[in-house]
Amino acid sequence: MTVEDFKRLNADRARTGQEQFANPLNAAAGSLNQLDPRIVAQRPLRAGFYGIGAAKGIAFETQTEVLEKIKEFRLKQWEQLGTTSKAPRYAIAYKYAHEQAETKLKGITVQVGRTGILTPVAELEPVFLAGSTISRATLHNE
Repeated sequence: MTVEDFKRLNADRARTGQEQFANPLNAAAGSLNQLDPRIVAQRPLRAGFYGIGAAKGIAFETQTEVLEKIKEFRLKQWEQLGTTSKAPRYAIAYKYAHEQAETKLKGITVQVGRTGILTPVAELEPVFLAGSTISRATLHNE
């Protein structure tokens, strides 16, 4: 969503008495979370494609070749795949099993947020997990 589109969207929302979005990122994310595709279609969203992810049986030598091939992909297959009750089948995201690790709990501290909310935080023996070293974790309760 461009800044100009964001400003226009917020102006329209202000005219109709709706709450305005804080920034273009929130506006785009909020738009994509809508269950009604008619609402999403009314929002000034844009997409820029620069890659295709994992591809088998096809090779590219330049980024230009990738972009030209992207133009050829998808629409016919979209129609063949159809939709579920909530989303088009071509846009379903698949989640992989989370990486897990064991560590020791060294203690629990209470963190005070800027609004005064108290949040328990686990102090952990450092453990490398999914590319990061984890030594603290927010808890729902002690």
